[in-house]
Amino acid sequence: CLGVLILEGALSSTWLTVRRATEYSGIGRTKLYEYFSKLEVRKAGKRTLISQASLDDFLCSLPAFRPKSAPPVQEVAK
Repeated sequence: CLGVLILEGALSSTWLTVRRATEYSGIGRTKLYEYFSKLEVRKAGKRTLISQASLDDFLCSLPAFRPKSAPPVQEVAK
């Protein structure tokens, strides 16, 4: 989906903090916590780590944005 080249498992071992995951994905902190059940998450002491690969998979699973077409513009008679 994201066109990422995986070299020798580089992405499978990449872990992001919550702060980095929000910056990377553009998803807010509170919403990211709501998605934890769909992500691979680990705890290291107080630090919460999110698998970048699982975050990429999750982002690719989201529906594409399809804007509604704008109503036709009517010209004003002069």
